[in-house]
Amino acid sequence: MFAFFFFLLIRTVVMPVAAIFFLKNSVGLDYEVAFVGVCIVYSLLTIPLAIWHLLKVVPNLALIRLKRSLRLVAEVVIEVLSLAGLWAAFMLTFHA
Repeated sequence: MFAFFFFLLIRTVVMPVAAIFFLKNSVGLDYEVAFVGVCIVYSLLTIPLAIWHLLKVVPNLALIRLKRSLRLVAEVVIEVLSLAGLWAAFMLTFHA
């Protein structure tokens, strides 16, 4: 279970931050443009993934796989909170 949360944390927090720094330093984009680009792409990837995970919860609950269902729900909650935190950081940084 530790590995699950570890890799989920890497995917939801570390990769967007690394992408922002990559776009800022290597590609030469402005910090705000890099941040909004990562926010948009991360949103476009996370929202369908969260919907897909919620759709996978239904058959798991029907088959009484509670541990798997709780894991999927926890993953969706963490992904949505990460997405909301990324957009909140963007709004507070550039539009405060």
